[in-house]
Amino acid sequence: MKIRNRFTIISSLTFSVVFVIASIITYFSFYSYSEKIIFNEVQKTCLLTGIFYLEKDELPKNQHLIIGKQFRENSLEMIARVYDNKNQIVYGDKKTDENITKEKLDYIRKNGKLSFKSKHHFYFGNYYHDNQGNFVVLVKKMIRNLKLSLKDFLL
Repeated sequence: MKIRNRFTIISSLTFSVVFVIASIITYFSFYSYSEKIIFNEVQKTCLLTGIFYLEKDELPKNQHLIIGKQFRENSLEMIARVYDNKNQIVYGDKKTDENITKEKLDYIRKNGKLSFKSKHHFYFGNYYHDNQGNFVVLVKKMIRNLKLSLKDFLL
């Protein structure tokens, strides 16, 4: 084998390995950053949910209307729930969710907040102290188009 052919093969293999490693790093960085953006969006909606449902009696009507508009704009693809001290849903979607357990609600009460994801949803929960009592506000968003396989990324 001539030296030119060896050099070509070694150069091609080196470039291929570097390209694959760079592609994998880029993929995981993009995926991680996308998750971070989604969790920030869910957190924002969670805070708006708490204000919308629990501060209605304390805010002037015009401010509550503004917050209601922001809440509706931000919660289009999300499901919000407000739980009381007895883990009963008092506001929001009344359907139970198997991913929201008593342990997670207690963790939010103890630590103030919790973010997690399941196979199909991103969740963010926030502890909310109000004059009506103490509540846990939980918002979930469906995972859409974030699951790309490494094969899709490299092709």
